[in-house]
Amino acid sequence: MLQRTILALAAALAVLASACTATLPRSAEDELRSHVVSADEEGRAIDPVTRDALVAEEFRTRVRAMLEQADLAARAHATDASAVRAPEACHAPGHVHPAGERDVRKLLVHVHGGLNGDHASRQRACEVLADIERDTPENWAYPIFLTWPSGGLGSVWEHLSDLRFGSHWGWMGKLTLPFQLAYDLLQGIARAPNTWWTMATVDLQAAAKVSSDWDFLPTWERAESVMEVLDEEREPAHVHGPGCAEGYSVSLGNYERGAVTHAWHLLSYLVLSPVKYVTTPLFVDGIGKSAWQVMLHRASNTLRPTSEFETVFLGDVAREELRATLDSPASGAFAVFFRELDRFLREQRERDPRVCWEITLVGHSMGAIILNDTLQLFPELPVSNVVYMAPACSIAEAEEALVPFLHSHPAARFYLLTLHPIAEAEELVAYDLPARGSLLEWLDLWYAPPDHALDRRFGKWNNAISALHVFESVRERVSIKAFAVEGDSKPQKHGQFYDGPFWRPAIWRVDGPAHY
Repeated sequence: MLQRTILALAAALAVLASACTATLPRSAEDELRSHVVSADEEGRAIDPVTRDALVAEEFRTRVRAMLEQADLAARAHATDASAVRAPEACHAPGHVHPAGERDVRKLLVHVHGGLNGDHASRQRACEVLADIERDTPENWAYPIFLTWPSGGLGSVWEHLSDLRFGSHWGWMGKLTLPFQLAYDLLQGIARAPNTWWTMATVDLQAAAKVSSDWDFLPTWERAESVMEVLDEEREPAHVHGPGCAEGYSVSLGNYERGAVTHAWHLLSYLVLSPVKYVTTPLFVDGIGKSAWQVMLHRASNTLRPTSEFETVFLGDVAREELRATLDSPASGAFAVFFRELDRFLREQRERDPRVCWEITLVGHSMGAIILNDTLQLFPELPVSNVVYMAPACSIAEAEEALVPFLHSHPAARFYLLTLHPIAEAEELVAYDLPARGSLLEWLDLWYAPPDHALDRRFGKWNNAISALHVFESVRERVSIKAFAVEGDSKPQKHGQFYDGPFWRPAIWRVDGPAHY
């Protein structure tokens, strides 16, 4: 996958010299182990500092210690912030808190997306952890970061040298590497005319929208029509609040870029167009699509590793492994974490019914795919808020996971944060050498082209607004917000959602800040 790969090489070198590298001081190592749960390519739990594998019992013990530390920290911060009454969203399904004051404790679980290597994930965890600790008490929550290897270069190599049809081929994979590489490149070349036509159409749409506010693509026209209907039916602000109409809570920020920026984008496009029309068929449509499939494979491994499906009956050891698999639930590192979290909360509620946890799940890009599966694996997990930042899942996948969850958790809320649709379409990546557009644009155009409207990426404003009605039954608890573009504001790119305080509830709301 070409997107961000060039930048990732330089970033990796910088991260190696940072405070959150393999040469961490002891205190920083302890901080990472207290806030980070890591999985390897096969979904096995590993130490976030040394990258050593953790056996099952050791990992569960570590998770338990992490949750106990989260409990202590949450109690301390609740005291600092003064006593508050718990929102109804703290309730677990079927559980009723006693009347009166409740002991509120906050937990934030974050899952990053694709194109993130080990060092980058650890670096971000360190930075966000420090920022949350410095934030005001009302914005504080104990953060736990779930990290997994989703780097572009590593995914490409695993695809070429090992992974075939979702299984590991070992030496046969390496033997067939030249053929796989040739197959990917030839596919890209064969589809080049369609790729060029697609690039031209999307670029023209973005240019038409910027210069004259004219739409000629169906998805853009549909989104504009939906917003016009909502604007016409918008209720007074004192009834539903800003940005709400008929119970739908939506907000599209303004798009304002200076003439100099537009001129630079145009000049860069004209100069580099010949390069784009070579790199995109070969590396975006060709090799990049395969890297995306490997990332999906690794994302699935975090909850259900392929080892659950590949053990064969060969000898006594394999017999025991196979028997254990047949008698066990999902065994990926993240599945074990969420199972231990669920058990910890249940035990705590039995000891003290006044304890109320406000749990927020935040998933960026492919992290939303992992959280969709999590909500279906653990339907009774007492989650208060689900926040997706530019999710890479399809509309159908989001509907399948979120609608039943919201029905079974009547006080929980879902927040969708997206880029402005023009910023999404004209994002420059890898020095503007390949086709323009965010990762989600590339997914809809090349990596996972939709066969139906429900197959489009949920994290794009145009797609989400066009499919707003799939959340009709839970509309009062669904919020969709596209960030504004004003000068150098952020986020304007798929990877910039981390460049601001994404953990603050005000950021999620349509009546909150329009950008970072």
